[in-house]
Amino acid sequence: MKRVLLVNDNWDLLDIVAEALLMKSYQVIICNKSEKALEKIEKHNPELIISKIEMNGIHGKNLVAHLTTHQEKIPIIFLASRYLSKYQKQFKDMENVKVLPEKKGNVKLLLEEVERILPQGIFSESFLSGDYRSALGKPLGNAILKEILGIGGTGIVYLGVHQVLDIPVAVKVLSPSVYNEPETILRFLREAKVLASIQHPNIIQILDANKQEGIYFLIMRYIHGRSLMDILKQEGKFPYNKAGNIILKVARGLAAAHKQMILHRDVKPSNILISNDGEIVKIIDFGLARRVKKEEEITKDGVVLGTPGYISPEQCLNQSLDETSDIYSLGATFYRAITGKEPFGGSSLTKLFAQLKGNFVLPHVLEPSIPMKISEIISKMLAKNKHERYQNMENVIEDLENVL
Repeated sequence: MKRVLLVNDNWDLLDIVAEALLMKSYQVIICNKSEKALEKIEKHNPELIISKIEMNGIHGKNLVAHLTTHQEKIPIIFLASRYLSKYQKQFKDMENVKVLPEKKGNVKLLLEEVERILPQGIFSESFLSGDYRSALGKPLGNAILKEILGIGGTGIVYLGVHQVLDIPVAVKVLSPSVYNEPETILRFLREAKVLASIQHPNIIQILDANKQEGIYFLIMRYIHGRSLMDILKQEGKFPYNKAGNIILKVARGLAAAHKQMILHRDVKPSNILISNDGEIVKIIDFGLARRVKKEEEITKDGVVLGTPGYISPEQCLNQSLDETSDIYSLGATFYRAITGKEPFGGSSLTKLFAQLKGNFVLPHVLEPSIPMKISEIISKMLAKNKHERYQNMENVIEDLENVL
């Protein structure tokens, strides 16, 4: 918390200003006697002083003189009930001194100046305790956080405005609750590195990644739209050509990742973002992605990462993976989009067992309007044996382009 010292002999004004600052998550130290002001400064080392300019026993110029003697550049806001212009001229050449009118009924101007001089960090106690709305209106990197878009198990996604580019951005913040989990932090950092290394129109674009006041965050270009899963929950399923064109764009993005030896490992409808006009399709959430050869595997023995019903049989068994695993997951996504059902239903455990057996109803059986060729493509993508699947995403793209 940022510390602010209030020096004023007007208790009513002290109460109003102190309450307003506490609501903004500042730590407030109160002093109503001039002879105690210097002692409070020495003891609490405030980062900002708000003082009545004419206190009995100490005048503003004496306070400034004391701080100057001690070579301290603590910012000071003086409140003047009279002679405002006189005092403003007196301190106009001092960058760390600001003189404002003392108005008990209106502290808005004062709060704006406090936040300009001493921006409140996002890591306030309220944020740490789970009140993620407390971050709204505050800066994180080059973004001002405006709205919460979603809260997951390991992070919060905010809608923000980029202060330099003046564009809407999505800010993904790692939840403080997982800061004692090194593997979760490692996956978060991996996502930043992976996204920075791939430039493709069908992969979400990262603008920045950093750590500020102990908090990890990614800033990505914001797309006005919804996930494929959200759309399917509302519409049920898509005509095969509409679904096919979405899958084709995803396949092109994954092909670009695979060329750099990067596997996504969690391809599913909720990780595909579609713009409101349907023209833009982006792959998101590379938190489980890894480089096939260059990066050390972080999955522990016996731990299955990914979403049952969409991960490949070899991923279910925690075996070594290659790009055919992403092809399988994309096939399961395609199946869900055109039939309205997952290829393997039931509970998570039931889905895993069904995937290992490899039995599913062909898409054209569930939906007769689906061409046999589309059904064959999906069937090949979902082959239980990875050697019987498409061996690279380029072949998937070629077959889809020929039939759509």
